[in-house]
Amino acid sequence: MAKSETHLPKLPLVQRKQAVVATKHAADEPKHAKAQSKSATGLHKATTSKTKTPKTPPPKKQNGAPSKLADGLAPVNSKKKDGGKSVSRFDMLHANEGQPSYHGKAHKLYMRFSQENKHLLKRQLFSLMKGLVREGKFQVVSDEQLRDFVTRQFAKHDVNQDEGLRFDEFMNFFNEWLEESAVDLVKSLSETQSNVEDIFMRFDADHNSALTEEELRQLALRRYEKDVPKPSPEQIDALVKRVIETYDTNKDNQLSFDEFQKAYNALVDGLNELSREKKAEMISQTNFRTMLKRVQTCEKIDVEIENRFAATDGQPWVSRSSEILEAAKLALQAGRTPLFLDEPPGNIDWATCAYERKHRSTVIDVADMLRQQAETAKMTNKQVCSVIREGVLDAMSEGQPLVLRLGHTAPDFMLSLNLNGLLCPALFDPMTFKAGPVSTLLDEMELRSRLSGGEVSEGYCVVVTSCFNMNSYAQYLRNKLPLKDVQPIQVVQTSEKCALVLKSGLDIEDVDDALDEMDRLADLL
Repeated sequence: MAKSETHLPKLPLVQRKQAVVATKHAADEPKHAKAQSKSATGLHKATTSKTKTPKTPPPKKQNGAPSKLADGLAPVNSKKKDGGKSVSRFDMLHANEGQPSYHGKAHKLYMRFSQENKHLLKRQLFSLMKGLVREGKFQVVSDEQLRDFVTRQFAKHDVNQDEGLRFDEFMNFFNEWLEESAVDLVKSLSETQSNVEDIFMRFDADHNSALTEEELRQLALRRYEKDVPKPSPEQIDALVKRVIETYDTNKDNQLSFDEFQKAYNALVDGLNELSREKKAEMISQTNFRTMLKRVQTCEKIDVEIENRFAATDGQPWVSRSSEILEAAKLALQAGRTPLFLDEPPGNIDWATCAYERKHRSTVIDVADMLRQQAETAKMTNKQVCSVIREGVLDAMSEGQPLVLRLGHTAPDFMLSLNLNGLLCPALFDPMTFKAGPVSTLLDEMELRSRLSGGEVSEGYCVVVTSCFNMNSYAQYLRNKLPLKDVQPIQVVQTSEKCALVLKSGLDIEDVDDALDEMDRLADLL
């Protein structure tokens, strides 16, 4: 393999010592190394170390694959038959750890993933690398990142351009990945467990073989030197204190190397979690600020509704306009925005059930019914109307909000149902019907007569959620629903997955106050 131009990081102390020992042994005792390569057990006692080293056996001949060791697969601490080249540094580093050489592992991997043990296709190389990344316990690397890396490396090492890597081509790639690409990949995300000692020595500023709370704090801060956004100093302080309390077994308020080894993974996991939370906060803050600003440019529905609106936690509405400030904080903390009933398909069932449990609402997924009607003809207009009638009756009887989830289907709902006379708009007017027990569902006329004996509970109202164009949707509500005491909802669409849901009647002054509060929260974060 050609010498890399990438400068490798300084190796940990223990591994540097192993490399020196292994190199000296390979140079001073070639005869002994040769005898070792022919040994039946593959083990020998080195004159400079008592550690036993397993020999990598030659791969078995399979489907025409070469039975002898391919170039680069020489046993540890031995010279190749061409007599010129020294063994890989990774072989030397792991020679005394009781593990097979990386070259031996490479051959096994190649035989396992390659096409009839002759060629390694790009998709097979991707599967192989994905397994290595997981096995190596690296930080999370997305499939897109890994696929891009594999594509570039495949093009580089497929010398004969036959859309497959021969074993010698694969070995060039594998060696380069071990000695260069893996270092870059891991360095950009996190230190690996194999570097724990190096990390410990680097941050042990007073060289007392222990890391104090301040030294651990510096380690954590150094990790996020170039990250945006960074966890706050308070969050890092809390994590460092928690790690010391958990792993400081002798209670001297610092971590020895043995204690640090045990604490390392917990520290890294905690720092990663802080980073994820901070990024979620930033995304949530950006989305919510954008949505609030969009409210200022939207027309109001021409109906007075006592200055009430939907809260950001998905609650149908709240009574005091000052609660939008608390709602803004909840949105930041939750990393999401309302109304989760209109999340993409796949989350609908979960969202509907959660909404019903939390808010004691009757939810009807009109959008899904109309989709089935259009795509599969499983539901007729009459069946859709029947389900809605049943929901109206349940909501009136229980004194609950009736939530009609329309998604992007408001025009279809209007044209397919109302204009055809199949669904009486008066169903949505709580003043039209009076409460009363009904055991069967009949047409509107009989439904009216069955409800005529009582009063509708104060809890009954209708909430229509939609991602349809707000102005057209408002006109639809005015024309097709008797608004009276029904409280329509404004939907301000800001992105595919984010929609701010507000009751009409929110004053512009309230929005300005909310924006000021968001600025204050952003400064605190």
